Amino acid sequence: MIASRLGVDNLIFIDNGQLSKLIDLKDDTIRYFKKSTNQNLLNYILAKKVILVEGNAEFILMENFFQIVKKKKPEDMGVSIISVGGLSFERYLEFTRYLTHKKVAVLTDNDNDYENKIDSKYASYSNCQNIQIFSDQNNDNHTFEICLFNSNKNLFNSWNFAKTKNLQKFMLNNKAEFALRLLEKLENDEESREFKIPEYIRQVIEWITKN
Repeated sequence: MIASRLGVDNLIFIDNGQLSKLIDLKDDTIRYFKKSTNQNLLNYILAKKVILVEGNAEFILMENFFQIVKKKKPEDMGVSIISVGGLSFERYLEFTRYLTHKKVAVLTDNDNDYENKIDSKYASYSNCQNIQIFSDQNNDNHTFEICLFNSNKNLFNSWNFAKTKNLQKFMLNNKAEFALRLLEKLENDEESREFKIPEYIRQVIEWITKN
């Protein structure tokens, strides 16, 4: 809290004897972190490896997905999962340009336009070895929930998540609730072994855990 109020541009980071200072940050990025009242900034600074996600649904499910893929919890492999909201990704990435010891993966939606919303939007980070952006390249899989649905249509339909014929609509309108129901299934139902994690999510987990 104290550090964020001082302004991230006034901080000097010491890591194993190496000093880092954030220079030439945009004014609105400095303002954003000054106004943040949660622990995201502290968690981000302290973590060596970070997966940034858009919202509650991704945050609720990512730890379980991680354990399915790696058979370990994220914290056991030095990975932190932080939900920042899609509009805030670039605040953290601008920050990360100067903290090259930190490895950061962004998990985000393509919003029906992979070329512009992913490739063009994050092109300036393509040369940053410690930053990688992950999204489904198929524009039909435009959100996290739709990616999950399209990878597991028959399974989802058999689970009766909601009393509606339009499960996708329920998933999109009740993202956190859907994520909680899915998490309960994955943790307690043997049928969940058939669940398929979308490939781009597996890629996030594999990349962030690589040395």
